[in-house]
Amino acid sequence: MFVHSIHWHLIAVYFITEPPNEIELIEGETAKLKYKLSTHRFPVSFLKDFHRLTVAENITRKVSGRLKVLQITNVAPSHAGTYCMHVNGIESKRTNLIIHQIPEVIKQMSAIDRKEFIKAAKSGAAKRFYIRVMIIGEKSVGKTCLLRRLMEEPIENVISTDGIDIERRKCQVDVSTGDWHFSTCK
Repeated sequence: MFVHSIHWHLIAVYFITEPPNEIELIEGETAKLKYKLSTHRFPVSFLKDFHRLTVAENITRKVSGRLKVLQITNVAPSHAGTYCMHVNGIESKRTNLIIHQIPEVIKQMSAIDRKEFIKAAKSGAAKRFYIRVMIIGEKSVGKTCLLRRLMEEPIENVISTDGIDIERRKCQVDVSTGDWHFSTCK
């Protein structure tokens, strides 16, 4: 007589960490939903509004052992909804992702200006620094041409300035790097 002995091992799956119940983002930001499980032995799936999510250009899954991350870059209003993770018949708590739409005029701004808008919208304030630049020099040495080149304007047909010429321009200056963005000048 031949006897087989079978031992069933039950592996408990539970969530150690989960994202908060609600995440609010501004259109264009990145959403990260992080989950840490008690085990890495089971496949996981992410759900949005109770439907399985598929990986797309801006939706990625990062799985590293027990840590599972759903990342949505450049969020849009269409990404708003209820998210959760499903593993071995168990569902995580639900996270409501709220996406605030930015005005169309902001969408048309440069990337630097949009970033500054989002930062200001989140904090409620924006820092502005005012810089005055004076270009002075001898007669007919190219002060006007220098200004026009800095502002990325054509220098053809420049006539000599008679007396003093005062021009006011606004530019973006990244104070953290010191870079001047003349393409944003007005």
